[in-house]
Amino acid sequence: MEHARFAVVAFGDSSYRDFCTVGNDLRARLLELGASEVSPLVECDIDFEEDAKRWVREADSENAYYAPVLEKRLLTDPDYDKKSVHLSRSLDEFPERYEAGDSVRGVSP
Repeated sequence: MEHARFAVVAFGDSSYRDFCTVGNDLRARLLELGASEVSPLVECDIDFEEDAKRWVREADSENAYYAPVLEKRLLTDPDYDKKSVHLSRSLDEFPERYEAGDSVRGVSP
């Protein structure tokens, strides 16, 4: 994985003992395999908005691909303060080969 570049944002709840463990474990494994970290890991707690925005600013956007939204569907109750949204995006013009199991970082305004 010497040519792979990555940035990790981890989401969790700091009241739990294993806060952001998956993100930290993923980062450690990618580094162990020889991948290069393009920005430091950011751990996001329950109120994650500002930390997540910071991660987006720090992550490498040099090779960003802007995928058009095909579908946007609200997953939470419309009256709930925090919204969860399902987005489907088109990768038709994506310059790389995308295969099942690959991960794509999504950033939405």
